[in-house]
Amino acid sequence: MKVSGLKNVKVIAAIAGGAAVVGLGVIGAISDSAGAGSPALASGSHMNVGQTSTETTPPTAPEVSMAVPAMRGYTPPSGFAVTH
Repeated sequence: MKVSGLKNVKVIAAIAGGAAVVGLGVIGAISDSAGAGSPALASGSHMNVGQTSTETTPPTAPEVSMAVPAMRGYTPPSGFAVTH
C-alpha cells in the first residue's frame, strides 16, 4: 500500500471517529433534556435504613480444635518425582 493511501485511510478513520463522538454528544444532550421534567429515581428526604448486621462477642476458644480430613490418601515421600 502506498503512503498516500495510508494517509487517506487515517483521515477517513479520524473523520468517522469525530462524527461518532459528536453524534454521541448530541444523543446525550437530547436524552438529558428529555428527562428534565421527570423526578429523579432516588428523590426523597427519608432514607430507609435497616439493620444489616449484629455485633456479637467472638468465642474465646475455636469450635474445632484440629481439622481432620474426611478421606486419607497416599502421600509420596519427599524427593519422589513423577516421570512421563
